[in-house]
Amino acid sequence: MHVKDLTRWEFPDDLISAWQKDGIENLLPIQEQAIKRHGLFDGRDLIVSAPTSSGKTFIGEMAAVYQGLKGKKAVYLVPLKALAEEKFESFKKLYEPYDLKIVISTRDHKEFDHDLTDGEFEIAIIVYEKFFTLLNSSAKFLDEIGLIVIDELQLLSDSSRGSNLELILTKLKLLKNTFQLIGLSAVLGKNSDIDKWLDIDLLQYTRRPVELRSGYLYDGVFYYKTHNSLESAEEVLLPHSPGDKINITIAAVSHLAKSGEQSLIFLMDKASTRQVAKSIADNIDLPPATEALEELSHLESTISNEELSQVLSSGVAFHHADLTIEERQVIEHHFRKGNIRILVSTTTLAMGVNLPTRNVFIELRKWHTEPGEKRPVKVCLSRSDFENMGGRAGRLQLEDEFGRVIAVVTRKIERDQFRHMYHDGELEAIVPNLWRDSMATTVLGIIALGDCRKIEEVRSSLRNTLTWYLLRKDGVELDKLNEQLDRGIADCLRIGVLHVTEAHELILTDLGETVAATGIRVETAGIIKKWLNKRYNSPISATEAILAAVITPDGQEAYLNMSTPEYHNKSYFYENMIHGLLGKVLRDVFDSLLKYRMDNYEIIKSYKVALLLTDYISLLSNRELEKNYSTFFGAIKRVSEQISWVMSSAAGIAKALNYPPGEVDMLNHLSTTLQHGLTIEGVFLAELRVPRLGRERIRALVQEGIESFDDILEAGEDFISGFTTKPVAAELFRRIKLLKQSRNVDESIQMKTEADRNTSNIDMNHSKNHGTVVVGVNHGVINVSRDDGNNGHEELVESEVDDGPEDLTTLGMIDW
Repeated sequence: MHVKDLTRWEFPDDLISAWQKDGIENLLPIQEQAIKRHGLFDGRDLIVSAPTSSGKTFIGEMAAVYQGLKGKKAVYLVPLKALAEEKFESFKKLYEPYDLKIVISTRDHKEFDHDLTDGEFEIAIIVYEKFFTLLNSSAKFLDEIGLIVIDELQLLSDSSRGSNLELILTKLKLLKNTFQLIGLSAVLGKNSDIDKWLDIDLLQYTRRPVELRSGYLYDGVFYYKTHNSLESAEEVLLPHSPGDKINITIAAVSHLAKSGEQSLIFLMDKASTRQVAKSIADNIDLPPATEALEELSHLESTISNEELSQVLSSGVAFHHADLTIEERQVIEHHFRKGNIRILVSTTTLAMGVNLPTRNVFIELRKWHTEPGEKRPVKVCLSRSDFENMGGRAGRLQLEDEFGRVIAVVTRKIERDQFRHMYHDGELEAIVPNLWRDSMATTVLGIIALGDCRKIEEVRSSLRNTLTWYLLRKDGVELDKLNEQLDRGIADCLRIGVLHVTEAHELILTDLGETVAATGIRVETAGIIKKWLNKRYNSPISATEAILAAVITPDGQEAYLNMSTPEYHNKSYFYENMIHGLLGKVLRDVFDSLLKYRMDNYEIIKSYKVALLLTDYISLLSNRELEKNYSTFFGAIKRVSEQISWVMSSAAGIAKALNYPPGEVDMLNHLSTTLQHGLTIEGVFLAELRVPRLGRERIRALVQEGIESFDDILEAGEDFISGFTTKPVAAELFRRIKLLKQSRNVDESIQMKTEADRNTSNIDMNHSKNHGTVVVGVNHGVINVSRDDGNNGHEELVESEVDDGPEDLTTLGMIDW
């Protein structure tokens, strides 16, 4: 079926031309089946289960665009912020020229939240957790939705995201027939039964458009099976096998690179990715990745930037979660372009991110932490993991012949184990995590979704979940699940997120509404509440509040490494620093909070994180932070974003507990400064999101006394460029001048700094005579209007913006 044939469903010719320019000439068999056999454009529900690179993503994309063209709205759900950003940029590029409004919603992308709840969009890209809170906080949100696409549906088995996803699907299952539901999944194992549970069609497709050779490298020979034809064969890749698995892998990718082939190596830990990338770079003669090096030179200085620059000089790179988002984007972009020949990565690239290559090498072990456990352990990759990682090889539009996915083995027993697990073994069935996660949070989520109030209604809702369906099907004793449910209800009542009415109904308290709206665990709310209740009536300090957030279950998910030598050498230092900052009274408070919850290693690591983040919102440089805490800056940024979210939730909890407004404001301000890693004086610049104007450059400007837009204008572009670059300074001045136009409309308008940005538009209070000025950006147009206090708006300024590489989003923190 040719893509032009889509005109029969009234897709416009210019849109079809855009797809053709993007490389789509003919629909793949799986896409044709979805349309012809499963009524994709007839509103029928569907689960698509297929290998990576089989074309299932475009099924969801076509359906979403079709809804938009028909005047309906589509929601596209993804599990990760990185996937949301990638999809958002892709959709904007292709579909905004046809006046389809594309919006994004993640924890740190809030500028479109009002558009979401007001239905001002055609396609919304939303992460799972944000969608769950939207379901809780806005019942009318689904009223105008014509389609919901859920990508990476196999993550129902994921220990961190599976529970939320299952509750989302349970809610949507009960609302079926009000919208079309499409689930996209990697190949599902037997007896997963998601389609039966949801009672919708299943399109299961196992062929790949490009053949994949999957196997093991032993003694220089690659023994493989082909994915489509299931033929067994072998290929000599190395004349000999030099040493251990890592050295064999290095030799193999180097050999393939000399033949012009690109390779991606998956390793189990971050330190190994850097070490292996450096070893390859030191022993290979490849052209430098010049364009990538040039882009990195314009980013702010970090240790990882320096190390990346060293290996990129040999056409090699590494990729892991401790790089900054900007560094990761540079690496991903230039690997796609082919400028980087060899990339060594942790599993940060294993899910969803579009990073095709000819060859994928996979280490067959990974770190895994069981729910409720504190220490990760090494386990074998599941076959599903192996298939998903290997699916990046031989991607359509990149390779015409085949791709290779290779595991290196050095012993005969490992050959047999590989064949048993990865060639002959069954794909694992979905194993839901709802019963292994926080049942109190599950109970709160069920009640917050608004479908039940009586305890028996909560039980009934739980019986609609996939967990209950599969356990009952397998004949598992369900009394234990009922007991766990009872404990979850008891925990909700004890912590105070629910209360029981005289009619024996379970009702959300103010605290419960806050917890449900923010998405934190009930146990996290319990610790924050206990901290607030135990502390004495004195001003909250930053370190104290940060430590309280860090020791919560949600805070502990912000993983930061602390090596054994660091633990032994710096425990006394970290402990004394924290105790000195807290004082005796607060030490006693935290001793009671930590007792029975953490061992000494975890306590010391929590102290480290709290001290690090306290310094992060000071004027310490990126390099000083990295050196003082033996941590990459990307990891600091990742942890700070998580703790910023917990801190914002803590502010909501404090408000629900009737804490003084000043203390609530302090927690909100602290959340904002943690998000950006700056003192409050620099946040107004960070909120502009000028490309490449990051923490280090803003910090330098603040140290020069720059604390407002007027300070910048007075200093001049040449002065500012001395602390940034000429292009960054020019972009900053251009955006400020656009905003400056609003001041000329009414000289009495005074725009004040608002540290806590919670909405897509920033309200800036000024004199009663003038109401509220609202500044926002939609589709590259800056709008400045005045709310007269009577639900009326007067348009003040509307100026188009040429945003360059990044959209100008919410303009907050403005102080003239």
